[in-house]
Amino acid sequence: MNDNVEHRRNHLTIWAERLAFAALIALLIIAALTMLDAILRWLGVVRIYGLHDLREFVFAVVVASCFPIGLLRGSAITVRLFTLLAGKKAGVSADRFAALLTLIFFATATLGLALLSVDFMQAGRTTSTLGWNLAPWIWAVTSAFALATCAQVIYARETWRKNETAL
Repeated sequence: MNDNVEHRRNHLTIWAERLAFAALIALLIIAALTMLDAILRWLGVVRIYGLHDLREFVFAVVVASCFPIGLLRGSAITVRLFTLLAGKKAGVSADRFAALLTLIFFATATLGLALLSVDFMQAGRTTSTLGWNLAPWIWAVTSAFALATCAQVIYARETWRKNETAL
């Protein structure tokens, strides 16, 4: 792999790891707030106002934030049944096709989320309890998907190159 691609991969990996770590911290904070809310309700004290709104959108961002590092590390589940049944060449072709389909999925999802974000911005959509603007949350998910798309471009390229030498 040439140095420029390797540099980009390393740079993207650093950002993806930071994003996943930030998502973990956000998840831990939401878990702590949820436990606190449960304890407060058990004690008969008022619950944490707007926690449902916060949980709903933080979870979306957290889940989306884990895709880039998962794709860069090749953490997807791979079934080698096709290789066993049809041979190594067919298996390589299946790997390439799967990498391409994954790339198409993330690129299409990123575009759809971007359009949804614009729609939410223009409509001024807000959360039901706190009245927070929804667009920044959707933009955060869109950004994570865009990063995942970039990660999949790199992974698909590596898959294609790796499989060229395997044939």
